[in-house]
Amino acid sequence: MAEQPTLASLLERLESATDRLETIALASAANPSTVQSSIAKNTESVLATVPASVESFDQLLQGSLKSYLDLSEEIGDPVKEQSLALAQLFQAQRLFILMAAQSQRPDYHSSEFAELLGPTKQLMEKVSGFLADNRSSPLFNHLSVVSEGSSALGWITVEPAPAPYISEMKDCAQFYANRVLKEYKEKEPKHAVWVKAFITVLADLQTYVKTFHTTGLVWNPKGGDAREIAGEWRMHALYFSSDSSLASPSSSGKRPRPPVPPRHDRVSPVASTPAAQPDRSALFSALNRGEGITSGLRKVDKSEMTHKNPELRAGSTVAEKTGAASAPGTLPATWRGDGGETAAVKKTPRTALEGRKWIVEYHESGQVILDGVERDHAVYIFQCSNCTITIKDKANAVTIDKCRKIGIVLDSVVSNVEVIRGDSIQLQVLGQVPTMTVDSTDSAQIFLSPEAMSIELLTAKSSAVNLLFPDAKENDYVERPIPEQFISRIVNGKVVTEPVVHAG
Repeated sequence: MAEQPTLASLLERLESATDRLETIALASAANPSTVQSSIAKNTESVLATVPASVESFDQLLQGSLKSYLDLSEEIGDPVKEQSLALAQLFQAQRLFILMAAQSQRPDYHSSEFAELLGPTKQLMEKVSGFLADNRSSPLFNHLSVVSEGSSALGWITVEPAPAPYISEMKDCAQFYANRVLKEYKEKEPKHAVWVKAFITVLADLQTYVKTFHTTGLVWNPKGGDAREIAGEWRMHALYFSSDSSLASPSSSGKRPRPPVPPRHDRVSPVASTPAAQPDRSALFSALNRGEGITSGLRKVDKSEMTHKNPELRAGSTVAEKTGAASAPGTLPATWRGDGGETAAVKKTPRTALEGRKWIVEYHESGQVILDGVERDHAVYIFQCSNCTITIKDKANAVTIDKCRKIGIVLDSVVSNVEVIRGDSIQLQVLGQVPTMTVDSTDSAQIFLSPEAMSIELLTAKSSAVNLLFPDAKENDYVERPIPEQFISRIVNGKVVTEPVVHAG
């Protein structure tokens, strides 16, 4: 049996490989797949063997993924640009699998694991970000297919059965894939081939995971520390770079110079100084004065009271007296912490079960999956944007309040689904929903399953609401608008109201 290399020898060879990687990164102006392939080859040259799981993953990259990338290049931007981002994501996952084969399993709830997943999360958001940037593109459905399907690469966090998770994400992508097929299968068959190629990528990924990672991502119980190995490989700098310098050309047509990975001898021993925090001592000091906090206020003279002097209401604000306090509503710059206008407060995304009610609020990107919803649980989704929310299992009721540009996928609902004050909402029903209310909403697309055809839909103060449902005659989904205009007549002393029908 060949002698296994020691950790010290591996690290020494990794350092040597890093020097070669720097040369590649600085000298190469080739396409991103060539750069990443060369980097991966040099990294693996320091390892004793390449695991069988990684070799099988390479077959996926060189097979169905390559076919998808080639077809994306034929279709052109923005599909091509998104495909390059997806290629980065697959390369990142390949290195993650390779790292797991050399590392002990970290705690999935630890900050260490979150740090390792951070670059993958960034790349997934990068792929999904093409939706928000190309809302008006005629290829929006193409981008939606890849955006939904790319979530399947989150299987590395799923236990004990990641393969079914990939199947669910593939079904989400298939929904938009069917729309692409419907639109292009006759006029441009190339697009139909493209969408089938991407679905094949997800199917091959599911088969791969089912074969090598049946109960979850396989780690090495005798391996080293995952974070140390990731650092030695320069994974964060080379493979998980959040910028697109290796993925897409700049606006000038020339590729920018790739970032140089950090070396041990280039890292400053002085820790970076955290950003200075605003001094709020004046604010807290004022609040702690108790009853004396009002001592600085002056008494308003009767001549300045608008309710006693109507002429003041017609003019501008009352002139400020000498020595008066600052204008109402204005805080000192040291209290605001920005030296200027008060910045909008960004709320922290939250997903929590409070009693029998799920709260999902302030999510601005990515995908949220509610797993474990029960029949007596209500789901309240508030002020979310640019994200997809999946509700598994049957819920009692679902409320979508003040959301913008989001997709909702739900199974079944016992009572009612309510959409309030929404904008650009896409809602897909996979099971049964007896009633649905759409109120004060602009642009809503509601996709119904065959089981939900008996739904009762109530709309009020809403525009551009469309129902999409399967039609047996056309053997496909049809889209029908909900009337926005009505005409009323008095007939035999009663008001009769009917929707306006536009002929032609």
